[in-house]
Amino acid sequence: MPMTKKELKDIIKSGVLPREYEPQNIGQGYGYKIDFDVWDREDDNVVVYIPEFGYDEDGMPISIYSFNDFLNICNGNRALAYQLLEDVDWQHPETLYDEWMNEDF
Repeated sequence: MPMTKKELKDIIKSGVLPREYEPQNIGQGYGYKIDFDVWDREDDNVVVYIPEFGYDEDGMPISIYSFNDFLNICNGNRALAYQLLEDVDWQHPETLYDEWMNEDF
């Protein structure tokens, strides 16, 4: 079951990382990306992405993104935020967004 950022951060503080948030192949790299089939798109606070370099040396997430974060990156543009989430596959979403803006996406 998907968790909110707060729920995941509270669990991580105890030194536990739920298995589903462990790094896995997400395209060009390893990290976490929500399974679109189980995501209730009404909950913007759910963790949807952890980039490849979003884990510390102990394997614990340090860069955790909810869909709200994607909305903030995309200045509230929901359609663009969905596209960003769909396309991001290893990097931080801000990086991909900046690349898009530099290419007149």
